[in-house]
Amino acid sequence: MALIACPECGKEISNQAPACIHCGCPLAPRAPLDPNRFSVVLTACPEDSEGRYRVRKLAIHLEESVWEAVYAFLSQPAAERDPSTLQTHLTQKDAWALADTLRGAGAEVQVLDSTIPDVPQPHPFEGCRAMGFGKTVAAVILGVLAAQLILLPLALLLS
Repeated sequence: MALIACPECGKEISNQAPACIHCGCPLAPRAPLDPNRFSVVLTACPEDSEGRYRVRKLAIHLEESVWEAVYAFLSQPAAERDPSTLQTHLTQKDAWALADTLRGAGAEVQVLDSTIPDVPQPHPFEGCRAMGFGKTVAAVILGVLAAQLILLPLALLLS
């Protein structure tokens, strides 16, 4: 989230806000983001021959444009390799599927979002959920008990 100046009152507001929270001035609606805005970039491959073989063997089973980019990347001397864009116009899910496949073979890849270029996207954690109320209370109680068990022997030693 970025802060922008309200065109009416000049105060800082979120660029995501539909209207200024200070004066109520409506902001121009943003166009929806294109879901096919992600790309996968190959940044490094294993230097050992077995690792390069794994990446090449895997690349053969991918789309022709992807394996051609992988082969071109691997044909360059390691010191002169520049990051190579393997595929563009992907959904986030498809981009991460390709990235995870190549990472499984030992390649180093990045997923980029065209709305913020040159900033690798963090991997979305699937299944990551916040704790519910009961688990939070249990964690706090457990923490207090653990602190008591640690501090009680220290207090006895110091007295």
